[in-house]
Amino acid sequence: MDLDEIEIDFSGIPDGVVAFSAPNGTGKTTIVDSLHPYRIMPFRTGSYSPKAFSFYEHCYGEAAKELIFAMNGTRYRSLVLIEAAKKKQEAYLFIEANGEWTPLNDGKVESYDTAVEGLLGNPELFFMSVFRAQNAKSLTAYSKGDIKEIFTELLGIDHLKILSERAGGIKIEKQRSLTALRDEKSTLSDAVKKAEDIESELTGIAETRKAARAETESLEAAIAAGQERLSAVTVKIAEKAMKLSQQQEIEADISKKKNTIVALLAEQGKRTRDIEAKISRVKSKIAANETLIAKLPELREAEAKKVVTEQELQMLRHQLTSADTEYTVLSSRQENLRKAEGLMKDKEKHLQKLRLERESALKIASRGLEVARREKEKLKGTPCGGELAEGCVFVTSALSEVKKIPELEHELSLLEGESADEIKTVADISNLQKIVAGNTDLAARIKEALAAKKELQDKTKELEKKIATFGKTLEELPKAILVEEEIPSLQTEISSLEVELNSAREKGDQDISTINGEIQILKDKLAELGNGFDQGFEDEKKTLTAEIEKAKRDIAVLTSKTEEATQRTGALTAELRRVESAKNRLTEIVAKENALADEISQWATLEKALGNDGIIALEISDAGPQITTYANELLKIIGGRFSVKIETQFIKAKGGTKEGFDIVVYDARTNEAKSLKLLSGGEKTWVEEAITRAICLYRANASGITYECLFSDEKDGALDSEKKKEFFDMKQRVLELGGYKNEFCITQTDSLLARADAVIELTKNHGVTVRKN
Repeated sequence: MDLDEIEIDFSGIPDGVVAFSAPNGTGKTTIVDSLHPYRIMPFRTGSYSPKAFSFYEHCYGEAAKELIFAMNGTRYRSLVLIEAAKKKQEAYLFIEANGEWTPLNDGKVESYDTAVEGLLGNPELFFMSVFRAQNAKSLTAYSKGDIKEIFTELLGIDHLKILSERAGGIKIEKQRSLTALRDEKSTLSDAVKKAEDIESELTGIAETRKAARAETESLEAAIAAGQERLSAVTVKIAEKAMKLSQQQEIEADISKKKNTIVALLAEQGKRTRDIEAKISRVKSKIAANETLIAKLPELREAEAKKVVTEQELQMLRHQLTSADTEYTVLSSRQENLRKAEGLMKDKEKHLQKLRLERESALKIASRGLEVARREKEKLKGTPCGGELAEGCVFVTSALSEVKKIPELEHELSLLEGESADEIKTVADISNLQKIVAGNTDLAARIKEALAAKKELQDKTKELEKKIATFGKTLEELPKAILVEEEIPSLQTEISSLEVELNSAREKGDQDISTINGEIQILKDKLAELGNGFDQGFEDEKKTLTAEIEKAKRDIAVLTSKTEEATQRTGALTAELRRVESAKNRLTEIVAKENALADEISQWATLEKALGNDGIIALEISDAGPQITTYANELLKIIGGRFSVKIETQFIKAKGGTKEGFDIVVYDARTNEAKSLKLLSGGEKTWVEEAITRAICLYRANASGITYECLFSDEKDGALDSEKKKEFFDMKQRVLELGGYKNEFCITQTDSLLARADAVIELTKNHGVTVRKN
């Protein structure tokens, strides 16, 4: 409609059918889709859940939808704020009290949806009966489960489902208690079964303790006998201890002296190796020095050549400097020559321009003089002359030209000769030509100078490389001169080291010989003491000690086992007492188990009876005939050809019944019955309209929610003109039967618009106009 905002006031609209009239695309469906507080637009969604619809696809930037409506005499205000860019919504439901709006939720969409459904009921039922969108879901598309949910709300028996769920919850709790009892029963049964095993184990433990006591007494006797034998062996060992001590002292002295010899040998060897290493290093140094001394003649010759080469290099560098200076001078002259040549060309162009200008002026002056002379010749033959000629209009022009002759002759004489600028330019060109002519061989001279300079540079680099090579070779010269003087002192050092080496060897041999003599004396003393200690007594002592310790450990093990057996006896006795208690508890549990199982069975029966397959199913079956009665009453308005029946029970092939849902339509013209889903498009339209409005009528009487308005969007599109009128009559009949105030609808049929109680017209740029018929 080319409007950013639209507002419609319905307070003055008369009771009856209210139709929206507007060209296609003006926004009729959008407005009708907004005449409810649910957070959806039913024509633009396939599901009636707010989670399945998005306002963001139908708004630009920030948008808002505000709806003020009344229910049972109380006014409510719905406000939905939308930010399409941020994909964010806030939604509020207010109630009017004492002239003020009080919020019923916190602005969050979840709490808003809950508040709206609490007020208006399930959106699925609302959009199936009260509000029929243009593409509303067909009744034949609902599953059995969907129909049960819708009819449960329609009949106002939601509380039965809640009671069923509550009974199911209690049943689950009782089942958990029963499971716990049975687990305890299983545990107690296992405990009772262990009584015989416990008594058998107690008997075995008593026999084990008796055997352990007997074995302990035997081990204690063995320990006493062993300790007596151990005392006798200890005395014999003491007698040999003193002699053993003397032997150990002598062996220790011998060991020390042997270690001393080893140390002397190591020291002598180290000292000898050190001196020999020094001698070797000095000899190597002498050999290296002699090699370097042998190079002295060659090094001195290289030194002399280096001096000569450096002098030659100095001369070349002077020559290179001169060549470089000459090349620089010639290059400068060449640059000046290029400038002179350029200037000469500029002067020649300037001279040519001056001459062309003078020739042009000369031609113009010549033509002017020629014209003036011809006019003068003409005047000679005319009868006019003197003052008379000056007053004649025919010869005035000729006289003017004649007067210019002296001036033109003077100008022509000047132009026939060269101007001062031309003369100066010719002189400048002549001077520049002399400069250019004097430097014709300059390019060749520059080339020769450059070649000479490069040749000198190459020779200089070659000599510099040779001098660098000489310098590297002569690095050894100072060192060679120095080592030549060092040779005598190194030879003297070798002689001194050889004397030191011989002295060290002699002293080491003498010290070792002295210590060997002392060792031999100690060995003789050791031989006098005899064979020493008898190892047999020590072995016997170790054996007896080990046997006594083992017997003590065995006694400790037997004592520990006896203590464990005593503790185990106490534990088993206590467990026997618990088994007796478990037997009593088991009797109690069996009785509780049976009672709890009976109670669970009763709760399960109650859950099923109050659920979808119990009383709810029966209530739905009972509602079918009443809804059918209303539908058939409405169908009489459309010719009375069709009547319907809602079936919720079906006969099974093997007998019995099963639940289901189908709408059977009876055709009086063909005397046939078939399912609603098999009707043609137009037939299905008015039959479905009759049934959905019948549901509205039933709901008005059966539930606690009272609606005063119905809504439909272009449901007559598939009908012919006659059926459209009957269809409209049915709408008015529904209002009468249900006590509704209005039905808001959309139609494109002019005859129906004329029959409406009020028409809401929508036009571009002008907005909304309400017209009463």
